[in-house]
Amino acid sequence: MEAEKYYCPGCGALIPADRIDFKTRTAYCDFCCQTIRFPKQHSHNSPSLSIALEETLKLFMAGNVESAKSEAETVLSLSSGNPAAHFVISYYKAYIAEIKSSSVIKKYFETTWKDALFEIEEEEMCKQMLLKTVLRSAEFEEQILGKLMEYDDPKEMADFIEKFSPTAISTRRDIRWFTPAMASIYKELTLKCNLPKTWYALYSVIRKNPDSPLFSNDFFLKTKTRIFYEDYLLKVGDIFSGIKDERWHKEFNGAFLKLKKDFEAKMQQ
Repeated sequence: MEAEKYYCPGCGALIPADRIDFKTRTAYCDFCCQTIRFPKQHSHNSPSLSIALEETLKLFMAGNVESAKSEAETVLSLSSGNPAAHFVISYYKAYIAEIKSSSVIKKYFETTWKDALFEIEEEEMCKQMLLKTVLRSAEFEEQILGKLMEYDDPKEMADFIEKFSPTAISTRRDIRWFTPAMASIYKELTLKCNLPKTWYALYSVIRKNPDSPLFSNDFFLKTKTRIFYEDYLLKVGDIFSGIKDERWHKEFNGAFLKLKKDFEAKMQQ
């Protein structure tokens, strides 16, 4: 069978397969002299594989994770690298099985998810399951958004993130999740797309998260206050400064600067 050939979507030049990063669908075209991105591909699944995937998703979304796991095993017998099926099995072992192992789902996001070569249907299936399980999947937001940031176009990213991240952010009881890497991801995403629901969730943490002195009224705890100010509040302001849309930039930065001024005044008391 002849090997599949890949052509630059801009000029039509043949791109050698060994020059393509299939994880991000990108390559450098010597003729265009620029990095190009290949469009996503639809799945070319056999009928039996398509049916097994559909049944896996149906059962999982209905909350019947044990039966979904059995169907996912069928999927993997037909397509061993399927990322959606691996997610179902990892989720079952981490949260549903009689003897649970949280390390399984952690390994999934660190390896299988990170290295997945998504086709359109399998990626959409994963997104549906992540939204269904957001209260648990939020723990892996950094890995989830990191992958989509390199894999999706801005509209696709925004469509998913605006459903996933606001819920994830609002349910957290501290700011330990807001690592430098997580802050960097939000900043980079903000430069690429509009995320008003996510930005509002980040803003609300300043008032509503238990770690915030504005919520707990404990500005007298100077070290805690300084850590929140430096590690969260200022970094959120840095994210908002990168908003490209003029209307959203004015709205979020205006509200943030007022809140920052109030916070700083209380710090000095």
